[in-house]
Amino acid sequence: MATDFMNFAEEPGLFSAPLSTTWKILIADDEPSVHLVTKLALGDFTFEGRKLELISAYGEEDVKVQLKSHPDIALILLDVVMDTADSGFDLVRYIRQELKNNEIRIIMRTGQSGNAPEDRIIINYDINDFKDKTELTVSKLRTTLISSLRAYNHLKKIAQSRRYLQDIINSLTSVLVTVDSHLNVVLWNQQIEQWAGIPVADAVGKKLFEIAPWLSPLKPLLEAATTSRKPDSRRNIPLFVNGTERFIHLQIQPLSADQGDELVLHLEDVTVSRHQDEQRQRHQQLSLLRSLTENVAQELKSVSQQLSQAAIPSQEGLVRLQKLLRRIPPDNEGLPLPRTNLDWLKSLRITGKTLAAQGNFRLEGPLKPVLVAATPEDLQRLNDRLLDPATDNANLQFDIQEEQGALPWPIWSDSLRYWRLQAIFQYPQKTLPQDLSWMITMVAIYKIVESMEGFVDAEELSGQQRILHLWLPEAHADEPKIPQGYVWQDSGTVLVCDDEPMMLQVAGSILRRFGYEVLTARDGKEALELVRNKSSEIRLMLLDLILPGQNGLDVFRQIHEIAPELPVLLTSGFGKGDKVNEALEAGAAGFLQKPYGMDTLAQAFRQIREGLIKFQEF
Repeated sequence: MATDFMNFAEEPGLFSAPLSTTWKILIADDEPSVHLVTKLALGDFTFEGRKLELISAYGEEDVKVQLKSHPDIALILLDVVMDTADSGFDLVRYIRQELKNNEIRIIMRTGQSGNAPEDRIIINYDINDFKDKTELTVSKLRTTLISSLRAYNHLKKIAQSRRYLQDIINSLTSVLVTVDSHLNVVLWNQQIEQWAGIPVADAVGKKLFEIAPWLSPLKPLLEAATTSRKPDSRRNIPLFVNGTERFIHLQIQPLSADQGDELVLHLEDVTVSRHQDEQRQRHQQLSLLRSLTENVAQELKSVSQQLSQAAIPSQEGLVRLQKLLRRIPPDNEGLPLPRTNLDWLKSLRITGKTLAAQGNFRLEGPLKPVLVAATPEDLQRLNDRLLDPATDNANLQFDIQEEQGALPWPIWSDSLRYWRLQAIFQYPQKTLPQDLSWMITMVAIYKIVESMEGFVDAEELSGQQRILHLWLPEAHADEPKIPQGYVWQDSGTVLVCDDEPMMLQVAGSILRRFGYEVLTARDGKEALELVRNKSSEIRLMLLDLILPGQNGLDVFRQIHEIAPELPVLLTSGFGKGDKVNEALEAGAAGFLQKPYGMDTLAQAFRQIREGLIKFQEF
């Protein structure tokens, strides 16, 4: 094709720069002489310290192969006419639509420019320049290359920034969605991909509430924000995601973009923290009531004695008082009794045999023995308290299952196994027990389960139902039957500061087995008050770093000023950072990573007490 041959005028002025990486330029033309002349004209060209790597292609398929082999091509000098009269235009569509490569710069060249007006071609096709080969000099070609490579470099930086921003968005543990004024999805991060099971490619451009109908409760809020253009924030909104109830905090932020008005939705899943808050409140209530029942027990006994000695005693009053007194947990004085491996399921069946015959008690469980480490007295008292609601005409439905690492809080090793009892108390209409009777039963169960290194949780009251969940550590038939406390032993008082009620329960239970008296604090203020008042009694302290209000490191510094000789073992579930290292250098006794079990805690305390370590991470 003689008309495609380019004659470049001689012009001085060459670019030179140190060799770095190269700019890849694809010469797409069916005329070999065009390749030769272009390479001669650009052979010594450099831009921003990088030379050119010139790649040749002589037909449509050849061009496609080179584009796939070299996805980092910066510029293509594309002939309009190759295999067909429209080869160049077909390749533009292939690059932009099929490869979705919007960064590569496309300069179309032709020796038959009269066939298509230049402005119409640039408008109708996503190209960056259109040149007649006969008018291209070396200077003009190089000028075109400079502007094209500069634009390509800027686009690459923008793309890198977008990918970086997308990585940040996708790294969020919360949902981030952007919608336009018609509630079509513009941005869809990985977290909502996991929630909805819909990849970003299938979400962008679609109606939000069509692809995620479980978000429909938010529709009025989004429509109101679209109209008002004012931000909105809501807390603890219930949503059902794939059949599971979640509680979310919602933030809506209007934005003005080039494409029109948009809304940014930020959804934070607070289901776990809400559950923990509820558990913390119940734990505090149980702790307060436990103290109350212990103080009131003597008063109740005194009243019972007075009633029984009265000239005309009230038989009904005596029965009610004796029922309450029977449910109050006794004080455990003296040394702990040896614990053995007992079959909890068998024990419950024996205790509830009469109730089962009457149709008021149903117990389900595994076919194998449900072994727990307990004293016969403790297990019997636990069974009695669990069956107490039957005296208030409740129908009891119990189910025991084996679970591994299934506690609602990740506070211990997933390798531990528990027996989980779900106890449903169904009361007839108008016969719900008095609050005092129920709460005394709850306190008794809580105290017994805590002594067995177990855990208790209660669901919210629902109509005539009340539901308890109990977890007891699983014992194995091949384990030696050891007495309680057959572990490393010490004495004295330990202060545990942690805002998680279940963590206080776990740590307290372990430390009591070591022989310690345990003081607990739920925040830094309580911990500081205990240290000020009882620093002479406290032998060791276990301090969580993440606390409400004042953080754990600040609390440690103040405690270190009040009692510089008190060993403080720091603990956290978020790992050890620079601030922890500062605290260790300032005198902290060590750092313990959550979750931890009895062996890890024993090792840490033993080494601290025996003075074998300093500034060590356990």
